[in-house]
Amino acid sequence: MITRYFPLTLTLDAPALLTQFEDDASSSRTLDFIPGASLRGAVARGLCEQGLDRTRPDLFRRIVLGGHVRYLNGYIVAAGRRCLPTPASFRREKYHGRDRDDQRHDLSAGWPEDDAPQLERFDELFLTLDTADQRPGNLSVSARFHHQRDRSVGRATKEVGAIFQFQSLDAGQSFRALVAISADDEQKVEALRTHIAAALEGGLFLGRSRRAGYGGTARVSWEPPEEREASGGCTLASDVPAGTTFRALAVSDFLGRNVAGQCDPASFESALALPLAGLAEVVDRFFEFRRVGGFNRTWGLELPQALALRAGSLVLLNAVQAVPLSAFLNIEHAGVGERRAEGFGRVLFLDSPTPRVKLQETTTTHAQRPLGGAPELIVEMQQRLLADAMERALAESAATLARDAGERLPSPSLLSKLRLPLRHHANHADALRELARWLDADARERLKNTARRQLEDCRVRPPRARPISLLDWLAVVVDIQSPTFDVTSLVNCRGLAQRLHFVPRDDSTDPALTWLVAAEQQPRWRVVLLDAFLATLIRRVKLREQEAAHADTE
Repeated sequence: MITRYFPLTLTLDAPALLTQFEDDASSSRTLDFIPGASLRGAVARGLCEQGLDRTRPDLFRRIVLGGHVRYLNGYIVAAGRRCLPTPASFRREKYHGRDRDDQRHDLSAGWPEDDAPQLERFDELFLTLDTADQRPGNLSVSARFHHQRDRSVGRATKEVGAIFQFQSLDAGQSFRALVAISADDEQKVEALRTHIAAALEGGLFLGRSRRAGYGGTARVSWEPPEEREASGGCTLASDVPAGTTFRALAVSDFLGRNVAGQCDPASFESALALPLAGLAEVVDRFFEFRRVGGFNRTWGLELPQALALRAGSLVLLNAVQAVPLSAFLNIEHAGVGERRAEGFGRVLFLDSPTPRVKLQETTTTHAQRPLGGAPELIVEMQQRLLADAMERALAESAATLARDAGERLPSPSLLSKLRLPLRHHANHADALRELARWLDADARERLKNTARRQLEDCRVRPPRARPISLLDWLAVVVDIQSPTFDVTSLVNCRGLAQRLHFVPRDDSTDPALTWLVAAEQQPRWRVVLLDAFLATLIRRVKLREQEAAHADTE
């Protein structure tokens, strides 16, 4: 049985959204690699379109389901080489020398001898570990906001109009995946590769939202076959003498089970110990975990989710006896754990660690804010969300004020009359000015004395203030120039801005909070508060009248 690795480069002609499971309800973040499961699904679809699943089901099963063909993850390409996940043992000093090699450490070689500096993970998620000069693989990821629409109406409505965010891999990037094929001889290996290449002719689609500007639309180009998944650099290339330390790097996520049959990502250690029994022992381990799953598009169902050992996790081993290179190659070819056909359980053996990690110097481009601020549509969308939340918060405050009002409430007819200017004028300031003239005792449009007495008899208790008559409280609220009343003080505006903003904030201002508390918004918020307050008083009076009528009938 021989194993050959066929590299294929996937170049994205459109953004790709490969959803990960750590998302919240209002956003969807992409994976930073192309999973082997997506590649296998594309091959299966291509073979089905050719009818191979019906004409030659045994061959279809061998290519897709049998485990003789394994589809390995596609990682970003740097300097023409396929990057690999950065080992979890790599750390850099947190506050000093971010770009200096003497400040990058490999903890598998021991803790730094300096005064125990604070360390953190590398920013670089992927490195070319199979080259003499390790280069970082820099991903390009963008985020776009979308507005959900009501399909029956064809646009967003108040009921169906949520804002959500998609983060995707940018178009133009190249990822290199591998197809590992095991067969009895070279001829059978090449025959399987020919079927796979035919299934991927014309490119393939990746991820979700393929009809909404995403989908990857990856172009496929094949490279010459290789003997191993990675070779060169710090990878093992010869037998390991007894007493030598070496490393086993999880090149992809690992799914395994313990002796009790339960899912246990930490069983990676025992999965390595079984084929190396008596030859090596574990010295140290650097593990990280994440939740994985999947989605079967044909079935329309999610695949089972499980906790996996994250790619980049590392085990440090010591050779008890001399270990031949063939023992390492057997593990690398077969993989360990479950779902190996989808690229899980890939292992790469590295030589002894060095205390310092050296990266080839790269030019770092810092993100720049777009000139001219956020797009007008995004600003408008944010203001709509803030306005809806502000109106709901003011309605709650109005309900509290109406509940605490005295028992001598005005008549429903008077309260309804006071709401007329609030609903008649399109300009909120004009509505407040007209209502102010009604409440002014010296104005020609003033209310009649009987109506004014009803407002004077009703007592209102504003927050953190002494009770006053409803007439006086209304006069203060409708006076736009009054410095004694700030309607935004009734609401946690800062909390609303923090929760609903998505226009970037700079160091000095918060656009969302600034818009909420702006002077030009004060008339609008006062009208909302007054209208909700008067409507609640009307319901309270009518409810009391109904209770009285019900008591009389009894």
